[in-house]
Amino acid sequence: MSIARVRALVVIGVLAILAVSTVIWAIVRDDQTDPVRRACGVPSDQVKTAIPPTRSVRVRVLNATEQSGLAVNAANKLRQAGFVVVGTGNEQETVEASAQVRYGPAGLGAAHLLRAYVRDSEPLQDNERKSDLVDLVLGEKYTATGITPSDQVQAELDRLGPPKLETEETC
Repeated sequence: MSIARVRALVVIGVLAILAVSTVIWAIVRDDQTDPVRRACGVPSDQVKTAIPPTRSVRVRVLNATEQSGLAVNAANKLRQAGFVVVGTGNEQETVEASAQVRYGPAGLGAAHLLRAYVRDSEPLQDNERKSDLVDLVLGEKYTATGITPSDQVQAELDRLGPPKLETEETC
């Protein structure tokens, strides 16, 4: 065997080892199978995706409209549905949607359930929020009949799909 042929085999062998090493490294480092782990830098142990019962969901209801008493009325309807309403108040920031549901990673499942009860509400994830408290901020398009009846909530949950945190691509 000539020296040139040996040199070519050595180069091909080194390239093959490099290729195999790169593939193994990519497979080991792949985190696409765990979307919660990559969700905006939030550790997966802080994320609660399970849908809790309403009696376990703590909600603060805020009114972002000029309509007086809207938060109190919504809070009463949520209490009737079984939610734990921890307070009501006003919000200075305008909300164009029916409502805005603000939550942190620990309140993901609770926020998802609340969104099923308040149709056409938009989620707003706050990764700095450490508690499971969920804020419901009522917007201009909210009406007093905006709370979904309990017998229709499962259909609304099915329509919304599973709860998901915003990922790094959407943060």
